[in-house]
Amino acid sequence: MKIKSKINFGVGLLISLIVILIILGVWNISILKKDTSNILKDNYKSVIYTHNIIELVGKLDPTYLPEIDKNIILQEKNITEIGEGTLTQNLRDNYTIFNKLILEKKYSIRDSSCFYKIKEFSLAIMKLNLQSIEAKSELALQHADQAVVWLIITAIICLIIAIIVFVILPKNITNTIEELSMGIEEIFHGNYAKRLEGAKTIEFFPLIKSFNRMAEKIEIYNNSSIEKLMQQKNKFTNVLDHIVDPVLGLDENLHFLFVNTPAESILGINKGAWETTTAKALANQNDLLRLIITNIEALKTNDTVTIPTLTIYANHKEFIFKPYINIIKSNNEPNNTHFNNGYVVGFKNITDEEKIQQDKNLFLAKIAQEYKVLVTQLQEDISQMKNQGNNIPQETLSLWQEKLTYIAQITKKLQQSIQNGDN
Repeated sequence: MKIKSKINFGVGLLISLIVILIILGVWNISILKKDTSNILKDNYKSVIYTHNIIELVGKLDPTYLPEIDKNIILQEKNITEIGEGTLTQNLRDNYTIFNKLILEKKYSIRDSSCFYKIKEFSLAIMKLNLQSIEAKSELALQHADQAVVWLIITAIICLIIAIIVFVILPKNITNTIEELSMGIEEIFHGNYAKRLEGAKTIEFFPLIKSFNRMAEKIEIYNNSSIEKLMQQKNKFTNVLDHIVDPVLGLDENLHFLFVNTPAESILGINKGAWETTTAKALANQNDLLRLIITNIEALKTNDTVTIPTLTIYANHKEFIFKPYINIIKSNNEPNNTHFNNGYVVGFKNITDEEKIQQDKNLFLAKIAQEYKVLVTQLQEDISQMKNQGNNIPQETLSLWQEKLTYIAQITKKLQQSIQNGDN
């Protein structure tokens, strides 16, 4: 069955249930209205008429006779209960006598039987109608209770049917959509062999067919591209391992991207360790990594950082390294903004350079020392010559003294340069 047909069926069924509830409610309300109108139309009016008659008769005033007669006439037209007609006729007969006595101005009528008979029959008619009102009220209450019961039963049945429709109908539609969504999720996680089965609704057949065709093409492309990627990865790993200096890469979250063999050696970690954990986790027990991360954190607030030269023992040898950190940035051309994608950390091996510099400083230090000794001896010789009174011209002695002073200054500067580590 098509989705449109299912939706039309479900909506039509719900509309039918609503119509049934409306019809049932209107029908029960009409019954209650009819019962109420009967009470108001018949019995309640008779009670009003007889009440008026009793009140007006008690006044014994001829001016109220037309009003009494009017209420009796209305009562005669509103006879609804068994025995009410006889009581009304007796009321009329006694009123006729009462009317005649009033017109004759016989005010002793209060002591006559007709005066009391009018009240008696009026009260009897009132009592009869009040009993009828009570009976009809009980009947109306029964009808109301029955209406409530039927409405509740019908509402429960309609609710159950509506729940069934709301559960089954969306499920028939969403099952295929959920299956499609799970299939897309499988493809996203790399399961390109995922295929969907046939749909229960006609509308989803083309969609499922297209999805399976797409998954098949992705699988074919993936199988061909994975081999190329593995080849490229092997080439990259091979080149990386042939780099003499230690080098490692970290992403923006300080996860390892790559670590070449020399870096593994000086860091004291193996491939299994850095591939399964983060640099921060390893830094808790690795001083060199802790130093690297500290400087990376400093780079987030400073443009540059200065890392001191490190002396590291690895492979039973002493090495001297000059660390450096380069930030990998990507440029967002439309917004002209830069994003930090990670860091490349390298250790330049300056062991041979440092050794040459040390030998050079040692050589210069020896020369400076020799010059210093020679200058001291020459100064002592010149002083002895002056004291012995040798016939050496004063100009010659002054020239020798200037030369010795110049050599002493050069020797001093050379020693200072060696102490400061200058080349």
